[in-house]
Amino acid sequence: MQENDKNKAHDFSEERDELADAIEKIFHRVRESFIAYENGFMSTRPLGVDKHVMGKAALYGLNLYDGLPGIALFIAAYSFASKNAEGRDLAFRLAARLRLEVRHLGANSNCADGLSGMGALPYVFVQLATWLKMPELMDAAREVTASITPRQILTEDRLDVMQGCAGTLLSLLSFIEEVAAMGLDSGPALELALLCGRHLLDKRVSYKSGPRAWPAINSPPLSGFAYGAAGISYALVRLFRFTGLEEFREAAIEGFAFERTLYIPQLQTWFDPRCNLPLAKASWCEGAPGVALGILGSRSAIDSHALRHDLEQALNITRNLLERPVDNLCCGNFGRIEIMNVAGSVLGRLQLTEHARQLAAEILDRAESSGFRFPMPHHPADSPENSGDNLSLFLGLAGVGYTLLRLNYPDLFPSVLLLETLS
Repeated sequence: MQENDKNKAHDFSEERDELADAIEKIFHRVRESFIAYENGFMSTRPLGVDKHVMGKAALYGLNLYDGLPGIALFIAAYSFASKNAEGRDLAFRLAARLRLEVRHLGANSNCADGLSGMGALPYVFVQLATWLKMPELMDAAREVTASITPRQILTEDRLDVMQGCAGTLLSLLSFIEEVAAMGLDSGPALELALLCGRHLLDKRVSYKSGPRAWPAINSPPLSGFAYGAAGISYALVRLFRFTGLEEFREAAIEGFAFERTLYIPQLQTWFDPRCNLPLAKASWCEGAPGVALGILGSRSAIDSHALRHDLEQALNITRNLLERPVDNLCCGNFGRIEIMNVAGSVLGRLQLTEHARQLAAEILDRAESSGFRFPMPHHPADSPENSGDNLSLFLGLAGVGYTLLRLNYPDLFPSVLLLETLS
C-alpha cells in the first residue's frame, strides 16, 4: 500500500514537471511573438483599432477575449507562479500599456460591452493588481468602472456575457468583491451592478409561453454560456450572492428552467431558435460544457433536484465529447479541459480533475509534433486555416497557458471562464 502511494506521488510529481515545462514553453512563445508584434505594430498603431482591419496585426485590442488584456493576464499569472524575471518585466510593461491606453481613450470609451469589448477591464486590472503587487492598478480598475454610465447600461441591447450587460456585470462584481475584501469603498460600482441586474430583469421575454429568458439581437432567447441563459443566469446568481436580493436568484432559476425547455434528450443537445435546428456546437460558448459551467458557478445559491440533474446531464455529454479540431478556450479543447477542472474542484470529484489533466496531456503530446490548432479570425472553428501563433486568451496561446497554470497550481488562480476572483 505504501509503495502504491509512493508511485502515485512520483507520477503526480512527473506530471507537474511536464505541465511546468509546457507552461514555460508557451510563455517563451508568447513573449517572443509579442515582442515581434510590439516592434512591428505597437509603436505606430493605437490598441483601440478596429479588429477587422489589417488582419493579425489588429488582433490585440483592449478586450479580454482576443486582445491585449488577456495576454497580460496570462503573463502576469505566469510570473506570479514562476517568479520569472522576464515574465514580470513583460507583465509590468503590458499593465502600463493598458493603463495608458485606457486613460487615452477616456470618455470616448464604452466600458459596458462585455468580454469582447472593454467591459471586462475592471476584472483584468483587479487580477493584475493582485499578481503584480501593484495596488495602483486598482485605481485603474476604479477609473474604468467610473467611466461606465447608467445610460450605457440602459441602452445596451446586447444582454449576454460575451458582448453585453451580463459580461459587464460579472466584471463589476469581481471589482466589488475584491474591494470589499480589502475593506474599501467600491464607489459607484455597486449601483452600476444593480442597474445591470435590473436591466437584465426588465429585458426578459417568454419563449413559446414558457419560462422567461433574454432575447439575443434579432433572435429569441438562446441556451449556453457566452450568448445565452446559462451565462446570464450565473451573472445574476453572483449579484444575488453579493446583495442578497432574491429577485436576482429567482430570475436565474427561471433562466435555467428556460434552458431546460430547449434540451433534446434523443440528440443530447439543445434546440437553436436562430435556425430552428439542434445546436451543433459543444464548447464554452455554446453547448454542454458552457451549460455545465453556468450551473457549477450557481450551485452555492441554487441547489434543486432539477438543476442537479441538468448538471449531471451536461457533464456526461462533456466527458464523452470527441477531441475538437480546435484547441482554444472559447470553442475548443482547452475550454472543455478548464470546465472539467472546475467541475472536479466544485464537486470534489477527483476523477473529473484527472479527466481534465489526461485530456490536456494528450493534446500537449499532439502539439509537440503538429502544434496547437487555433482558428484564424473570421473563419469557422473547424476551418483548415489555423493560426498557431494567435497569442490571445480565448482564441490562442495565452488561454492554453492559463489553463495549464490552473491545472498545475489548483489553488492559486481563479477560473477566467467564470470571471471569478479568489476573494
